[in-house]
Amino acid sequence: MSIFHSTVSRREFMKNLGLAGAGIGAASLVAPNFHDVDELMSSTAAIQKRPWFVKERAFLDPAVEHDWSAINRYDRRWQSQTTRIKSYFTETWNRREAASAKGAAISAKRQAEQAPGYTLRTRMLHSANLHNFTWSKTWTGPVKSGSNSYTESKTPEELGLPKWTGTPEEASKMMNAAMRYYGSVLNGYAEFDQTWKDKVLVKYTTRGATKEWSSNNGALPSDAESLRYEFENVDKGYATSDGSKYVFPNKPLWIITTISPVASQFLKTPNAEAGYGSSFPGPNGTGGTLSSFVYGGTFRFLRSLGYECYSDTGHQSSPFNENMANQLTGINEQSRQQNYGLNAEYGNATYPTTFQTNLPLAPTPPVDAGMWKFCKTCGFCAINCPPGCIESHKEPTWEIPPYEGKEVTFHNKGIKAFWNNFILCQEYRSEASGCSQCWGYCTFSVDQAAMVHALVKQTISVTPLFNSFFATMGEVFGYGNMDSPEEWWDMSLPMMGIDTVKTAWKGR
Repeated sequence: MSIFHSTVSRREFMKNLGLAGAGIGAASLVAPNFHDVDELMSSTAAIQKRPWFVKERAFLDPAVEHDWSAINRYDRRWQSQTTRIKSYFTETWNRREAASAKGAAISAKRQAEQAPGYTLRTRMLHSANLHNFTWSKTWTGPVKSGSNSYTESKTPEELGLPKWTGTPEEASKMMNAAMRYYGSVLNGYAEFDQTWKDKVLVKYTTRGATKEWSSNNGALPSDAESLRYEFENVDKGYATSDGSKYVFPNKPLWIITTISPVASQFLKTPNAEAGYGSSFPGPNGTGGTLSSFVYGGTFRFLRSLGYECYSDTGHQSSPFNENMANQLTGINEQSRQQNYGLNAEYGNATYPTTFQTNLPLAPTPPVDAGMWKFCKTCGFCAINCPPGCIESHKEPTWEIPPYEGKEVTFHNKGIKAFWNNFILCQEYRSEASGCSQCWGYCTFSVDQAAMVHALVKQTISVTPLFNSFFATMGEVFGYGNMDSPEEWWDMSLPMMGIDTVKTAWKGR
């Protein structure tokens, strides 16, 4: 009987599984080694499978060069979309007076002429795509909207059952599965520790991206006109009735970062030849719709398991800079454009959301797939930015350049980056009735059906030697926005315009 049994070492067993020892080809340069099954299960690879070339970094160490001692909680009331900050930059303020009227006139003219991107069918495609929810978003979860009927999910106590319990690793894997079902494609997790509280959580925000204050003399809006985030010794978080304060309970909490996919071809419908936007759904289109499904499902799911949840009601009420939060939890890397992040699966075609919960979760570290390094060489988005908002030089800097001779307020210090002029961007968008050229010209927004694109991603993750060549080839082959947005109507696209199998390893 002994011939049917053999004694093998743990290492030999792991090698037999392909989890240790020599690798194959380029994968052996960066593929992680696991010494035993316990180590494999405790790694984030067991929580969420990513392409082999997405390498993990240390916690709180994103790929972009950073100085934690220089990073502080940001006051979003200084951001570029407020009247107050626009008035701070005199030249831009003078432009702003006529920008909206100019943009409206341009839009009306394009519609009357049935210009590409403004034809009747294109405008109706966007306006007809309405999803009428029976609930509205709040800080503490969905609530009944108007006269619609909405029933809150039951708690375990109401169901006569004990609350769900499991290890943090099991909880993270469970949330991946549930939120993928609701409409997310990638999740990240972090403990809401002191670093997040002191550095990443914003102090104040605006209650709407274009909220106007009565004064444009540079004075900060009052607390009643602002939204602030605070921790209090309360059992559960809450929002004040006037909407000026969102409160976290002063107890252990965990952060969920998540992204929903965007129909990538919509990113390429700004008119490349004419240099303006179109009436097709833009970066917030399908991703925004799916993120609402994720919001509702996540709240109801966690409540029914016996846990609390808090979330923003839109990007302006997010408690974090979502690009930064996604980098710290391993979803994205930094981009030259700054407003969007980059991930190996969907590039820039995603829509972010964050949640906070008292369900203990296993954290996920930052990642490096070579995308930020590639950004330094590429600059395709900067070359094709009509007003020149995106910096085009090859090396990022610690110093934020002034604008109109004044210190810029709409960036947070502490990273070595390319600094987007969001004031100029906002004004150009108003004057031109839209833009978004940079989204479609990003090299990582290309389709991935051709094997060469997968090989490029694998190569840049291992070495930057070919980055310049790959960036040049992207321009040579004409990757970027459509010459005419109406080309979209002749494309054979997947459902909702989204390739949902990029993060799928089953059911394909």
